[in-house]
Amino acid sequence: MDNIQAPLLIEVDWQSTLKTGQSICGDSVVAVKSKEQQRYVLVVSDGLGSGVKASILSQMTATMAAKFVSSDMELPVSLGVMMDALPVCQVRKISYATFTIVDSTLDGETRVIEMGNPPFLLIRNHAVVRNDSRQISSPGWSGRKITVTNMKIEPGDRLVVLSDGITQAGLGSVACKLGWRSKGCEDYLLSRLQQSPDLSARQIASEVVKKAITFEPGFLPHDDMTCAVMYYRKPRELMLMTGPPFRDSKDKEWANRLYNFSGRKIVCGGTTANILARELGAEIKTGLKPVGGLPAMSSMEGVDLVTEGILTLTRVVTLLENNESDSSAAAVIVEELKNHDIIYICVGTRVNEAHQDPTLPAELDIRRNIIKRMKQLLEDKYLKEVEVDYL
Repeated sequence: MDNIQAPLLIEVDWQSTLKTGQSICGDSVVAVKSKEQQRYVLVVSDGLGSGVKASILSQMTATMAAKFVSSDMELPVSLGVMMDALPVCQVRKISYATFTIVDSTLDGETRVIEMGNPPFLLIRNHAVVRNDSRQISSPGWSGRKITVTNMKIEPGDRLVVLSDGITQAGLGSVACKLGWRSKGCEDYLLSRLQQSPDLSARQIASEVVKKAITFEPGFLPHDDMTCAVMYYRKPRELMLMTGPPFRDSKDKEWANRLYNFSGRKIVCGGTTANILARELGAEIKTGLKPVGGLPAMSSMEGVDLVTEGILTLTRVVTLLENNESDSSAAAVIVEELKNHDIIYICVGTRVNEAHQDPTLPAELDIRRNIIKRMKQLLEDKYLKEVEVDYL
């Protein structure tokens, strides 16, 4: 199984919270990854107001923007179509939805297109980098101005996109009359990265939203809040191994593959773990108490996590589908998957004799279907590189 090589990896993640009293977010985020082009497109849109109407407008805007930019439609043409589809509020004389589009390739060439959102932040070497921009405007767009910034991203950079719910947090309050503002967010990010230089995109997005809420009276958000982050860095790799190889003669090869892997290692399945322990001369220490309705986690030297097989993997898929967490071993696996970028899944195809139906090897079918669904979720929803190998 060859390692996937890329000059740069882009970790993309975001966090949103609802305006108090609302059941749906008026901000929308759409991320599109093109493996063939080694390219990412991220769109953050903020619908005017809040609730269902704002959500529909922002989702429509984000979806259109991602589609147009990904298809390489000429910028003036695509923006013209979007502007025509986004009316201006007759009362407030502003667009019904604002947006920020980030179009970035793995070699660092990046374009940011903005209308109405707070300016993006580019953080490099514990400082905010300022870039030259140009504006596009047209009478046909009711005076709405588009800002376009072209730049070269470097390894270690973080590009942060905010909705105005973040920068206006606390606006009008006694403690923060003018709101948190972009400068307040900048200072907070620089301080946090000084303390913890390896913060992931997901951690940064989550911490920014949580910090913004602290400025709101009663810690109750007065607007939808969204923070999206693109982190340019070397990839983090993980191997998940489940099921024994089809032939006993391949057990040693299976074990060596895991032993020689340099990233994080997860083993799912008692039979698989026993084979690996035997081949590697390692001892398994089995947990005794089930947690979250699933068998307990075990430990083995040289492996970061050992769990039960089919039941745990089934729960992993459910948690990934719903973007949820619980107290089980499956939730620990989900966190590992989310925190890594290139994921190798090694699937053994031997059927457990104790469960085998001669007419239908159901266990094998179940395992393959679970892995297929997991791969799809990790690639489509979480923008991971996933390679599956059967033996």
